[in-house]
Amino acid sequence: MTCGPLPADTRAEQVERVAAFLERNPGATVQDINAACDPGSATKVLSVMRRLGFVLRREWHRGARKGGRSTRRAARYWLMSRPQRAQGELFENT
Repeated sequence: MTCGPLPADTRAEQVERVAAFLERNPGATVQDINAACDPGSATKVLSVMRRLGFVLRREWHRGARKGGRSTRRAARYWLMSRPQRAQGELFENT
């Protein structure tokens, strides 16, 4: 049995997956996001999220490399808030 190419998801679906992941896993790295959400390019999705009105916090942390002899900087991300949606007219004009 062969399967064809998987259907490509939209950027909106990728943004929603990453936002849900960051709500469940605050302080995730780009590597965590790529492994869990498969957005294609996590950094691109994070920049699109900012343009769409998501508020993200980024902090740089120093962590040990695999061998443990040296360290590297890695950005960690938190989802602070989702975009505010317009509520429209709350009251009728009389």
